[in-house]
Amino acid sequence: MIAFSPEQVRDLLRQVPYPGFSCDIVSAGFVKDIDINGPSVVVHFTPNSTNTGKIEQMESGIHDALERAEIEDVRITTSLPFDEDDMALRKPITTEDDSDYTIDRALTGDGAMNPLQAELREDGIVPEVDVLRADMSGAAPGPGVGVNDPGVGLGEDEPQPFEGPSGPPGEDYDGALPVFQWEIDPHDSSAESVETSILVDDWEVRVWWQVHSGGELVYASLQAMHDDGADHDGAARPHPVGRSAAVNLVFDRGREAVVAIYGTVKDFRPFVEAFRRALVAQSDNEE
Repeated sequence: MIAFSPEQVRDLLRQVPYPGFSCDIVSAGFVKDIDINGPSVVVHFTPNSTNTGKIEQMESGIHDALERAEIEDVRITTSLPFDEDDMALRKPITTEDDSDYTIDRALTGDGAMNPLQAELREDGIVPEVDVLRADMSGAAPGPGVGVNDPGVGLGEDEPQPFEGPSGPPGEDYDGALPVFQWEIDPHDSSAESVETSILVDDWEVRVWWQVHSGGELVYASLQAMHDDGADHDGAARPHPVGRSAAVNLVFDRGREAVVAIYGTVKDFRPFVEAFRRALVAQSDNEE
Protein backbone atom coordinates (compact mmCIF):
# COMPACT_ATOMS: atom_id res chain seq x y z
CA MET A 1 0.00 0.00 0.00
CA ILE A 2 1.17 3.53 -0.83
CA ALA A 3 1.56 5.84 2.17
CA PHE A 4 -0.74 8.85 2.00
CA SER A 5 -0.96 12.06 4.01
CA PRO A 6 -4.33 13.43 5.19
CA GLU A 7 -4.04 16.16 2.54
CA GLN A 8 -3.55 13.57 -0.22
CA VAL A 9 -6.53 11.57 1.02
CA ARG A 10 -8.63 14.75 1.04
CA ASP A 11 -7.65 15.37 -2.58
CA LEU A 12 -8.73 11.83 -3.49
CA LEU A 13 -12.11 12.47 -1.91
CA ARG A 14 -12.69 15.40 -4.25
CA GLN A 15 -13.69 12.71 -6.76
CA VAL A 16 -16.79 11.92 -4.70
CA PRO A 17 -19.78 14.05 -5.78
CA TYR A 18 -22.50 15.39 -3.51
CA PRO A 19 -25.60 13.81 -5.12
CA GLY A 20 -27.92 16.38 -6.66
CA PHE A 21 -25.37 19.19 -6.44
CA SER A 22 -22.51 20.40 -8.63
CA CYS A 23 -19.83 20.08 -5.94
CA ASP A 24 -17.87 17.30 -4.30
CA ILE A 25 -18.05 16.28 -0.65
CA VAL A 26 -14.81 18.10 0.20
CA SER A 27 -15.92 21.39 -1.37
CA ALA A 28 -19.26 21.01 0.41
CA GLY A 29 -17.40 20.83 3.75
CA PHE A 30 -18.54 17.29 4.57
CA VAL A 31 -15.05 15.89 5.24
CA LYS A 32 -14.33 17.17 8.73
CA ASP A 33 -11.10 15.33 9.44
CA ILE A 34 -8.92 12.45 8.26
CA ASP A 35 -6.89 10.19 10.52
CA ILE A 36 -4.05 8.01 9.23
CA ASN A 37 -3.05 5.07 11.43
CA GLY A 38 -0.62 2.84 9.57
CA PRO A 39 -2.59 1.11 6.80
CA SER A 40 -5.92 2.41 8.16
CA VAL A 41 -7.63 5.60 7.01
CA VAL A 42 -10.50 7.01 9.06
CA VAL A 43 -12.69 9.63 7.36
CA HIS A 44 -14.81 11.79 9.69
CA PHE A 45 -17.82 12.47 7.49
CA THR A 46 -20.41 15.18 8.39
CA PRO A 47 -22.97 15.47 5.56
CA ASN A 48 -25.66 18.15 5.92
CA SER A 49 -28.38 15.59 5.21
CA THR A 50 -30.14 12.65 6.80
CA ASN A 51 -31.26 11.34 3.42
CA THR A 52 -30.19 7.72 3.90
CA GLY A 53 -29.87 7.00 0.18
CA LYS A 54 -27.62 9.98 -0.49
CA ILE A 55 -25.47 9.29 2.57
CA GLU A 56 -24.97 5.66 1.57
CA GLN A 57 -24.13 6.79 -1.96
CA MET A 58 -21.48 9.21 -0.68
CA GLU A 59 -20.06 6.64 1.77
CA SER A 60 -19.81 4.14 -1.07
CA GLY A 61 -18.07 6.80 -3.16
CA ILE A 62 -15.54 7.36 -0.36
CA HIS A 63 -14.73 3.64 -0.25
CA ASP A 64 -14.45 3.43 -4.05
CA ALA A 65 -12.21 6.51 -4.38
CA LEU A 66 -9.78 5.31 -1.71
CA GLU A 67 -9.76 1.68 -2.81
CA ARG A 68 -8.85 2.80 -6.34
CA ALA A 69 -5.79 4.39 -4.71
CA GLU A 70 -4.99 0.99 -3.13
CA ILE A 71 -6.08 2.03 0.35
CA GLU A 72 -7.66 -1.17 1.61
CA ASP A 73 -8.58 -0.39 5.22
CA VAL A 74 -11.09 2.48 5.02
CA ARG A 75 -13.31 3.43 7.93
CA ILE A 76 -15.96 6.14 7.99
CA THR A 77 -17.46 7.85 11.05
CA THR A 78 -20.62 9.67 9.98
CA SER A 79 -22.34 12.47 11.91
CA LEU A 80 -25.76 13.63 10.72
CA PRO A 81 -26.32 17.26 11.76
CA PHE A 82 -29.41 18.32 9.83
CA ASP A 83 -32.51 16.99 8.16
CA GLU A 84 -32.41 17.73 4.44
CA ASP A 85 -36.05 18.84 4.22
CA ASP A 86 -35.50 21.16 7.17
CA MET A 87 -32.45 22.69 5.51
CA ALA A 88 -34.53 23.37 2.39
CA LEU A 89 -36.63 25.83 4.41
CA ARG A 90 -33.65 28.15 4.97
CA LYS A 91 -32.84 31.04 2.71
CA PRO A 92 -29.15 30.75 1.79
CA ILE A 93 -26.84 33.60 2.78
CA THR A 94 -25.13 34.26 -0.52
CA THR A 95 -23.35 37.61 -0.23
CA GLU A 96 -21.13 39.37 2.26
CA ASP A 97 -23.55 42.32 2.15
CA ASP A 98 -26.33 40.44 3.92
CA SER A 99 -27.35 42.46 6.97
CA ASP A 100 -27.63 40.98 10.45
CA TYR A 101 -31.39 41.22 10.05
CA THR A 102 -31.31 39.26 6.80
CA ILE A 103 -29.09 36.64 8.39
CA ASP A 104 -31.48 36.43 11.33
CA ARG A 105 -34.35 35.78 8.93
CA ALA A 106 -32.32 33.15 7.11
CA LEU A 107 -31.79 31.28 10.37
CA THR A 108 -35.18 31.66 12.03
CA GLY A 109 -37.72 32.29 9.26
CA ASP A 110 -40.72 34.59 9.46
CA GLY A 111 -43.04 32.71 11.82
CA ALA A 112 -44.75 34.68 14.57
CA MET A 113 -43.49 32.36 17.33
CA ASN A 114 -39.99 31.24 18.17
CA PRO A 115 -39.32 27.50 18.76
CA LEU A 116 -39.53 27.81 22.56
CA GLN A 117 -42.91 29.53 22.35
CA ALA A 118 -44.15 26.73 20.09
CA GLU A 119 -42.94 24.07 22.54
CA LEU A 120 -44.72 25.84 25.43
CA ARG A 121 -47.95 25.97 23.45
CA GLU A 122 -47.59 22.25 22.77
CA ASP A 123 -47.62 21.80 26.57
CA GLY A 124 -50.68 24.03 27.01
CA ILE A 125 -48.70 27.02 28.36
CA VAL A 126 -49.27 30.54 27.01
CA PRO A 127 -45.77 31.90 26.27
CA GLU A 128 -44.57 35.42 26.98
CA VAL A 129 -43.80 37.95 24.24
CA ASP A 130 -40.50 37.30 22.44
CA VAL A 131 -38.80 40.52 23.54
CA LEU A 132 -35.37 39.16 22.70
CA ARG A 133 -36.21 38.89 19.01
CA ALA A 134 -37.45 42.48 19.03
CA ASP A 135 -34.19 43.57 20.65
CA MET A 136 -32.09 41.58 18.20
CA SER A 137 -33.93 43.02 15.19
CA GLY A 138 -33.74 46.54 16.64
CA ALA A 139 -37.50 47.00 16.73
CA ALA A 140 -39.06 47.84 20.08
CA PRO A 141 -42.60 46.41 20.34
CA GLY A 142 -45.12 49.17 19.99
CA PRO A 143 -47.87 50.61 17.78
CA GLY A 144 -47.07 50.07 14.13
CA VAL A 145 -43.89 48.14 14.82
CA GLY A 146 -43.85 44.39 14.22
CA VAL A 147 -41.51 42.08 16.06
CA ASN A 148 -39.97 41.04 12.73
CA ASP A 149 -39.40 44.58 11.40
CA PRO A 150 -35.77 45.59 10.80
CA GLY A 151 -34.30 48.17 13.11
CA VAL A 152 -31.06 49.47 14.49
CA GLY A 153 -29.98 46.46 16.52
CA LEU A 154 -29.44 46.22 20.26
CA GLY A 155 -29.91 49.25 22.44
CA GLU A 156 -27.16 51.46 23.83
CA ASP A 157 -26.91 49.68 27.17
CA GLU A 158 -24.70 46.67 26.58
CA PRO A 159 -24.64 43.80 29.09
CA GLN A 160 -21.70 44.01 31.47
CA PRO A 161 -19.75 40.97 32.71
CA PHE A 162 -20.18 39.87 36.30
CA GLU A 163 -17.60 41.23 38.68
CA GLY A 164 -15.61 38.97 40.93
CA PRO A 165 -12.11 37.79 41.80
CA SER A 166 -9.84 37.15 38.82
CA GLY A 167 -6.41 35.66 38.32
CA PRO A 168 -3.38 37.09 36.56
CA PRO A 169 -3.71 38.18 32.91
CA GLY A 170 -3.76 35.40 30.33
CA GLU A 171 -5.59 32.11 29.89
CA ASP A 172 -2.89 29.73 31.17
CA TYR A 173 -3.17 28.08 34.57
CA ASP A 174 -0.18 26.89 36.56
CA GLY A 175 -1.64 26.70 40.05
CA ALA A 176 -0.47 24.29 42.72
CA LEU A 177 -3.67 22.22 42.41
CA PRO A 178 -3.98 20.73 38.89
CA VAL A 179 -7.34 20.84 37.09
CA PHE A 180 -7.38 17.97 34.60
CA GLN A 181 -10.38 19.30 32.69
CA TRP A 182 -8.49 22.48 31.82
CA GLU A 183 -5.78 20.35 30.24
CA ILE A 184 -8.20 18.98 27.63
CA ASP A 185 -7.61 20.63 24.25
CA PRO A 186 -10.03 19.72 21.39
CA HIS A 187 -7.52 21.12 18.90
CA ASP A 188 -4.67 18.85 20.03
CA SER A 189 -4.29 16.43 17.11
CA SER A 190 -1.82 14.29 19.09
CA ALA A 191 -4.28 13.57 21.90
CA GLU A 192 -6.32 10.36 21.97
CA SER A 193 -9.81 11.45 20.94
CA VAL A 194 -12.92 9.97 19.36
CA GLU A 195 -15.89 11.46 17.52
CA THR A 196 -18.91 9.39 16.56
CA SER A 197 -22.70 9.41 16.38
CA ILE A 198 -25.14 7.14 18.24
CA LEU A 199 -28.90 6.77 17.76
CA VAL A 200 -31.00 6.59 20.93
CA ASP A 201 -34.71 6.26 20.10
CA ASP A 202 -35.40 9.14 17.68
CA TRP A 203 -32.48 11.22 18.94
CA GLU A 204 -29.10 11.39 17.25
CA VAL A 205 -26.43 11.78 19.91
CA ARG A 206 -23.12 13.17 18.72
CA VAL A 207 -20.36 11.97 21.02
CA TRP A 208 -16.89 13.48 21.29
CA TRP A 209 -14.30 12.61 23.88
CA GLN A 210 -10.65 13.11 24.65
CA VAL A 211 -8.49 11.04 26.98
CA HIS A 212 -6.46 12.97 29.53
CA SER A 213 -2.72 12.59 29.15
CA GLY A 214 -2.70 10.58 32.38
CA GLY A 215 -4.55 7.85 30.51
CA GLU A 216 -7.35 7.09 32.98
CA LEU A 217 -9.89 9.91 32.67
CA VAL A 218 -12.02 10.40 29.56
CA TYR A 219 -13.70 13.79 29.12
CA ALA A 220 -16.78 13.50 26.90
CA SER A 221 -19.24 15.93 25.37
CA LEU A 222 -22.59 14.62 24.09
CA GLN A 223 -25.17 16.54 22.08
CA ALA A 224 -28.58 14.98 21.39
CA MET A 225 -30.59 16.30 18.46
CA HIS A 226 -33.79 15.58 16.60
CA ASP A 227 -36.20 17.40 14.33
CA ASP A 228 -38.39 20.07 15.91
CA GLY A 229 -41.99 19.33 14.94
CA ALA A 230 -43.74 22.03 16.99
CA ASP A 231 -44.50 24.36 14.10
CA HIS A 232 -48.25 24.96 14.50
CA ASP A 233 -48.88 24.77 10.75
CA GLY A 234 -46.14 27.24 9.94
CA ALA A 235 -46.97 29.76 12.65
CA ALA A 236 -43.69 29.03 14.45
CA ARG A 237 -40.27 29.82 13.08
CA PRO A 238 -38.22 26.66 12.52
CA HIS A 239 -35.36 26.02 14.90
CA PRO A 240 -32.03 26.20 12.98
CA VAL A 241 -30.89 22.77 14.17
CA GLY A 242 -34.02 21.21 15.69
CA ARG A 243 -34.28 20.34 19.35
CA SER A 244 -30.95 19.95 21.07
CA ALA A 245 -29.70 18.94 24.52
CA ALA A 246 -26.09 18.70 25.70
CA VAL A 247 -24.35 16.84 28.52
CA ASN A 248 -20.71 16.54 29.60
CA LEU A 249 -19.34 13.64 31.57
CA VAL A 250 -16.07 12.23 32.92
CA PHE A 251 -15.40 8.50 32.62
CA ASP A 252 -12.79 6.67 34.69
CA ARG A 253 -11.24 3.88 32.62
CA GLY A 254 -9.70 2.18 35.64
CA ARG A 255 -12.98 1.87 37.54
CA GLU A 256 -15.08 1.62 34.36
CA ALA A 257 -17.53 4.17 35.72
CA VAL A 258 -18.79 7.69 35.12
CA VAL A 259 -17.37 9.82 37.94
CA ALA A 260 -19.01 13.12 36.95
CA ILE A 261 -21.88 14.20 34.71
CA TYR A 262 -23.42 17.62 34.24
CA GLY A 263 -25.85 19.40 31.96
CA THR A 264 -29.32 20.97 31.90
CA VAL A 265 -31.41 17.94 30.89
CA LYS A 266 -34.13 16.25 32.91
CA ASP A 267 -32.73 12.73 32.57
CA PHE A 268 -29.04 11.85 32.23
CA ARG A 269 -29.60 8.12 31.68
CA PRO A 270 -29.97 8.22 27.85
CA PHE A 271 -26.69 10.13 27.62
CA VAL A 272 -24.89 7.57 29.77
CA GLU A 273 -26.30 4.83 27.53
CA ALA A 274 -25.20 6.67 24.38
CA PHE A 275 -21.69 7.04 25.80
CA ARG A 276 -21.62 3.34 26.71
CA ARG A 277 -22.60 2.37 23.17
CA ALA A 278 -19.93 4.66 21.76
CA LEU A 279 -17.32 3.01 24.02
CA VAL A 280 -18.40 -0.45 22.86
CA ALA A 281 -18.31 0.59 19.20
CA GLN A 282 -14.86 2.11 19.62
CA SER A 283 -13.59 -1.04 21.32
CA ASP A 284 -14.97 -3.16 18.47
CA ASN A 285 -13.26 -0.94 15.90
CA GLU A 286 -9.91 -1.29 17.66
CA GLU A 287 -10.08 -5.11 17.73
